[in-house]
Amino acid sequence: MAYDALLAVERHVIEAFGYSQSSLSPIDIVTNVIKMGPHFAAGVQQDAHEFLRSLTTNMHLADLTVGGSPHSHTQQHTNMLDGIFGGLLLSRVHFGLCLTDRVRKETGVGLSLKVHRPASVSEALCSFTDIDVLEGDNKYDCTVCKTKTCATKRLTLHSTL
Repeated sequence: MAYDALLAVERHVIEAFGYSQSSLSPIDIVTNVIKMGPHFAAGVQQDAHEFLRSLTTNMHLADLTVGGSPHSHTQQHTNMLDGIFGGLLLSRVHFGLCLTDRVRKETGVGLSLKVHRPASVSEALCSFTDIDVLEGDNKYDCTVCKTKTCATKRLTLHSTL
């Protein structure tokens, strides 16, 4: 039987809300860490980001099997974790040669923020939405003028799911 990370996190949150001490150990999650992925081992230093990705993947798998039968994988962005972490990014590419824009919505469950030096979340979000200049080897193939052209690209958070 697969590890039910969703149930383990739910139990931990319920326990945390009823806990009066200053700290609480997620014992059920820690003791089952190896069930979340073969690359994890109890008591060994691991990457926190990789742990969070594995935990949320296991929570997602548990959510898909609620009721004993998995939901169709074609039902994207309708599960609980998408509701918590999901969002739509707006990708806008502006082509310099023909002055056209290509706008696309991209779904995702999380943002990859680059944090250099002590920075705030606000600074990291501003950096995430900075305009990228695509030139030189990074020129963009324009479908309108059928040539590689200099362009600018910007991702912005359109909405949460």
